[in-house]
Amino acid sequence: MTVRSLNRGMSSVNTIPPSDDKSREKALREISGRLLHAQEDERRRIARELHDSVGQYIAFLKVALDSLKAERYVMPREVSSRIDQCICAAEQLTKDARTVSYLLYPPMLEELGLKSAIPSYIDGFSARSGVRTTCDISADIDRFPQELELAIFRVIQEGLTNIHRHSGSLSAHVKLFLDQDALVLTIADGGRGVPAKTLDEFRNDLLGTLGVGLHGMKERMRQLGGHLELTSSEEGTTVKATVALANYLRPDRSASLVDQTRSFSLVRLKAAHKKESKENEGVWRQFDARGVISGS
Repeated sequence: MTVRSLNRGMSSVNTIPPSDDKSREKALREISGRLLHAQEDERRRIARELHDSVGQYIAFLKVALDSLKAERYVMPREVSSRIDQCICAAEQLTKDARTVSYLLYPPMLEELGLKSAIPSYIDGFSARSGVRTTCDISADIDRFPQELELAIFRVIQEGLTNIHRHSGSLSAHVKLFLDQDALVLTIADGGRGVPAKTLDEFRNDLLGTLGVGLHGMKERMRQLGGHLELTSSEEGTTVKATVALANYLRPDRSASLVDQTRSFSLVRLKAAHKKESKENEGVWRQFDARGVISGS
């Protein structure tokens, strides 16, 4: 979504009479939805650039430094020490680029779904933040449409980030389960709780001191026809996201919810396998026998 198209969208909102609150709200929701999609597209593009381009050049740099290290016996000790420092820096840069790429757009989510992506993300979050985080994913959770899986994953990211930055809690727990015909996510901590003023701003859709994080989570759920709840006390805070699955599954009530999600999962896995086969075809042509990127 370009700035020009955003301006056109806002202009169309301004043409709606102030008394027509429902139409104005609907138009603003549509603009918000397009912004979220544009944001995800840009995140995906940057993540792939980091992985496919920057990552390859860092790998080549590491190979070149290792080759120099093998010849350290012909160079002064000071130069050898500098090479060791460069190798360590290249290794750290590789880790950082991989982490940023994953946080921008986790490939595991697209390939394997929430059941694999959530524990992987939580392990990394716990290591980076020091917040001991556990998760409980119901056995009947399977694959869902990409936009639903991505929205749930983003809520988890934002929720855990808020816990790390604001709650002071040393632990957190994430739970994902099916409740009749709805997918439910809860994120709980044992921190200091949310001030009453912030809770009031959240319930009344006021920005105030709430910031954009919780509002973004709330808007993602609205775009999917779901809702976000926030409860808090001196014993901690719980964020609860609920999305009805009726809009994502076939209107075949003779099949159970679990059977339908498993059927959808098989379709996604076959499509992912086909896509992976095409992408891997001839991938090694990018490198010559020495591991140098073709054309560089």
